[in-house]
Amino acid sequence: MNLKRKFLLICGGMSSVISLPLALVSANPTTNDGTENGANIALGKSTEQNDFENGTEFNGSKAVDGDFNTRWATNQSDPSNGVKTLIIDLGSEQKVSSFQLFLERDNITGFKLFASNQKENLDNDANKVFEWAESEQNLRRTIYYGNFTSIKENARYVMLKVTNWSESGRTIKPNLKWKNISVKELELYTEPMDLQNNIYNVLEKIQDWRPTINADGNKITLPEEIDSSRIEIQADYEQIIDSKGNVFKPLTSKTVELLVIYTDKKGKKHKVKPASNLEVTGKFIQQENKNPKPKVAVEIAEWYSNSNENLKLNKDFKIFVKGKLDEKLNKMFNELKLDFKDIFNKEIEVKSFADSDTTNGNIVFDLTETQIPGYDEETYGMIIDNDVTIKAANRIGAFWSTRTLLQMLKSNENFELPKGQMKDYPKFKKRGFSFDVGRKAVSMDILKAVVKEMSWYKMNELQVHLSDNLIFLEDYVSDKKEDKDIERSFDAYSGWRLESSKYKEIDGKKVYLHNEDYHYTIDEFKEFMNDSNDLSVNIVPELDFPAHALSITKIWKEFAVKKFGTNAGGKRTLVDHVDITNPEAVKLIKEILDDYTNEGKIFDKNSRTTVHIGCDEFFDSPDAYYDFANEMFKYFIDKGIQVRLWGSFTHIRSASKHIKEEYKDKVEMNIWSLDWANPSAMYDEGYKLINTLDRPTYMVPNGTGSRGAYGDFLNNKNIYDNYEANIMGNSNIPSGSSQMLGGMYAIWGDSLLDLRATGVNEYDLFERFKDALPYFATKVWGVGSDGLDSTFEEYRDNIITKIGDAPNSNPYHKIKLEKNSSHYFSYDFKGSNDSEKLLDKKGKFGIMNLSSGMSTSNEEGISSLKVVDKTAKATTNIDLLGFNNRIKFVIKRQKVSDDQEEEVIFSADTPYGQLAIKARQKGSTKFGFSRELMDYTFDYELPYDKWVEIELVSEFDNAKKVAITKLFVNGKETGGKPVGTNGSRRIDKKTGDYTVEHTFTNSSSLFIPLQYIGDGKNTFKGYITNIEHSLNEVDKNKFEKSILEDINFSLKLLKNNNVTASDISIEGIDKDKIISDVQLISKDDKKIVVKVTLSYKNDPNISIVKNKMIDLENKSNSVVESPKPKNNEDNKKPKEEPNTTNKETPKDSSDKSLEKTNDDKNTSKAGTYIASAIAAIFGSIALVLGVLLFKNKNK
Repeated sequence: MNLKRKFLLICGGMSSVISLPLALVSANPTTNDGTENGANIALGKSTEQNDFENGTEFNGSKAVDGDFNTRWATNQSDPSNGVKTLIIDLGSEQKVSSFQLFLERDNITGFKLFASNQKENLDNDANKVFEWAESEQNLRRTIYYGNFTSIKENARYVMLKVTNWSESGRTIKPNLKWKNISVKELELYTEPMDLQNNIYNVLEKIQDWRPTINADGNKITLPEEIDSSRIEIQADYEQIIDSKGNVFKPLTSKTVELLVIYTDKKGKKHKVKPASNLEVTGKFIQQENKNPKPKVAVEIAEWYSNSNENLKLNKDFKIFVKGKLDEKLNKMFNELKLDFKDIFNKEIEVKSFADSDTTNGNIVFDLTETQIPGYDEETYGMIIDNDVTIKAANRIGAFWSTRTLLQMLKSNENFELPKGQMKDYPKFKKRGFSFDVGRKAVSMDILKAVVKEMSWYKMNELQVHLSDNLIFLEDYVSDKKEDKDIERSFDAYSGWRLESSKYKEIDGKKVYLHNEDYHYTIDEFKEFMNDSNDLSVNIVPELDFPAHALSITKIWKEFAVKKFGTNAGGKRTLVDHVDITNPEAVKLIKEILDDYTNEGKIFDKNSRTTVHIGCDEFFDSPDAYYDFANEMFKYFIDKGIQVRLWGSFTHIRSASKHIKEEYKDKVEMNIWSLDWANPSAMYDEGYKLINTLDRPTYMVPNGTGSRGAYGDFLNNKNIYDNYEANIMGNSNIPSGSSQMLGGMYAIWGDSLLDLRATGVNEYDLFERFKDALPYFATKVWGVGSDGLDSTFEEYRDNIITKIGDAPNSNPYHKIKLEKNSSHYFSYDFKGSNDSEKLLDKKGKFGIMNLSSGMSTSNEEGISSLKVVDKTAKATTNIDLLGFNNRIKFVIKRQKVSDDQEEEVIFSADTPYGQLAIKARQKGSTKFGFSRELMDYTFDYELPYDKWVEIELVSEFDNAKKVAITKLFVNGKETGGKPVGTNGSRRIDKKTGDYTVEHTFTNSSSLFIPLQYIGDGKNTFKGYITNIEHSLNEVDKNKFEKSILEDINFSLKLLKNNNVTASDISIEGIDKDKIISDVQLISKDDKKIVVKVTLSYKNDPNISIVKNKMIDLENKSNSVVESPKPKNNEDNKKPKEEPNTTNKETPKDSSDKSLEKTNDDKNTSKAGTYIASAIAAIFGSIALVLGVLLFKNKNK
């Protein structure tokens, strides 16, 4: 046998992946079966050594304790200064025939073994039973095994004598310069070994194996001389090769990476990578001149086409379903119908297939088989020929096929699909995103939008980080570093976002664990989990213990660790740590968890939920930490619930405490830091891993636009080009291993709260999540053995731009303007009755509903809404306006009572905090707005008793992907960048006293709230009129549209009963030049509301829309005219009055309240101020001149 051969050995209980040769040191006859060496007679015996590392417990006993996490380690020294010896006293004379030696590093270059019944002169050559020295043919390694050169029948003492060593390992820790020896375990056995069947020799054979496929092409040929019943095959694509070695031919050839799991007679599992990957020949060979693989959101795993043709679906194609439709499938198809409608504005019919149905040009889902060879639950197949036939064995695979189908259709405007066939499936089982909603509240609406977007890109796991706190507790510590600073640290912000029944009575009040400012109820979170599951996305709730737990310790202060840690120069307190040395504190944690995990609760075993317990960045007692982790693992395992944590077992070390072996393979672990958890070591110990390495997958948003680890965004190009879920630092974990679960990226809220807040809001966070999603999703779904199908630039510019965002979801609050309209809404408060005055004149929002304390007004001849009571509130039904929409209104503010804390102009319902635009921000005299527990102010005071035109727009910065809200007063940008606060106050580091408020300006993203005028609590007092929307862009046809706006037309009823749109005539327009259209919006016994569209005949694309009301109760007139301008009445500009209530009117507005705000002198101000009387007199002349000018312009 070639003794230089290497194999990759990954042995449970060992700390690293090792590549080494094994020496077969003897061919003596044996009686041992080799895989079960009998009892280790050295286990637990007394030892003595001539050296062990100063200041440690790494003495010789650690080499015979059976624990591969401990070791005998010597001090640093050169071999010339003396050998290192370890003597094992077996307690009595025994037969000794063979050994196994396990080292921490492969740095030992020579050793000897001696055995005798006498301790004196033990290392006499006559007692030597084994000797090894490194040579070219015999390289140093970390595992040695063999038979003694002579069996000792009556040995009591066995000596290991290390004669030579190097400062560096050959393959293990080669960069570590530490000239000592370190022995994990020395095992001794009574009987000789069968070296050929020794487990390490077996593993070497597997490592040397180069996999092949049998002649039939359906089975792997396993290594010879090895019991195949003990072998399990794990492949990175188990859809091609399953655990029994069965081969399911791919459409075209594909390389599969294999891992062999060998179970020895003791039941111990050993993981070995064969010498090579396996090339599996496909069913077909793809020709370059045939239809290429369709490009969708994430790459299709397999594709073959022998055609250049496309299938054009029928105009009204149907979806036929073969198989039983259960509740889950019905939900899936309903989702497909809704998404299809949203994308294409077209209905699609889904029906069960009947033999009489014709499938040509239609889509068929064949779901009749629940077991299809080569299909797991996420796999689907699709054949595109005369119809589209989709097969899946599970609803999840069927759902993923609907995403692919919609994306293919979206990429082709003609509903044409390339003929061919695909089989699609993921490489990794868990493809996730971790979202910190503990530090910064995030609404359920945004969580749902995240799930919808994830499912669009076939990502299947959302880890919701439900509890956390300000990590920088040093912000609350003075330079004195005294007990008061520890107590003050409890004031830092914390979040527990899931409803809990746990509370403590403090000062006669029940203080619950969950946050009062915002939390999810159990019912809504359970519904969210179920709805997400329907979209094939699993929700993993994370509740953080024993650190990151200020939500607990600020209520149960008796269980807090009340001392300073070592971070931030020793100024960061540990009050967010639960004192887990106290059994009562651990009991409390279990009681908190019981509220969620007991039978019938939201996360019980029947929910099949994975529960994440955090368990990272704990800086107190390591011993207590390991006891706690073991107790938590037992807690969840006993309940039948999958548990997960953040890997920390490398950084947190205990000399005496370790994780119990029986728990390790039952625990999932996010690998987030190479320092906190060595991936190879965690893999060797049996944990299931999810690559969530901080570099490159952590975002800590702050609104600056920076990219890279811990930046505002991920470096998407780096992710797309280089990220591999199974590669973490220098650890290359076999991608096919059942322990290598997948990858996840994360958003953390370190810069979103308390004294670190930057103003970034939940939509800003959604932007950052979405920005990275396509690139990360592509890599964890898998790109096959042929690599990426597109370059980063091609993928970004040609695929993502076409695929776009998930359908049937609008977290951006984008608006759709009515056809021919430039305005989403317009309220001018004009009309012959209240209904008409409150009618949205240009949008679809109908008649505004007023509460008491509000009324329409025509005081001073100005049509407006009058507000006299802070409890007043008008309902508009408009809701929110997304970015780059402009709202304009004219307001005259009046003084309110001194006890009114703020003055709200507009507001909207919101899940938490306040969403409002304010004439006066609370705690200020200035104009501002509030959203998401943050209050913003502009450097501007709205004057009293003056008409002022206000415009607001939240302009989106495409580079930084935040918006800055801007204020315009009488046409001029005013007030500067809005400054935000969140109620946090800084401390004076010298005195510890609270001082100024924390402020921020990085983001002032705002969806403009227009659901209500006022808020019913602190509504402003005064008048408001001409509330109108426009897009934040230049309208090149503004002048032409203004001419249409100035046309004074009337509506004539051709009959009074059963009126339709055709029964309404438009009078007063030049029908040779102007096209008019009337649509009925609503009607009842008292009124008819119609939408009138006017456009030019020579350019119908230039048009305007006006909503009009016909009062049916006015029996004296069958003709209803468009209101005409009247001097000093409806068209009278707001008149300036002496300011008798505010002597400090801002200089920038006091002289401008009468001015027109539009610099375009050719444009009438219909829709902003009331049209001037001049326009009424010369309206006809303007129309003629305008048309002539327009014609001339178009020439």
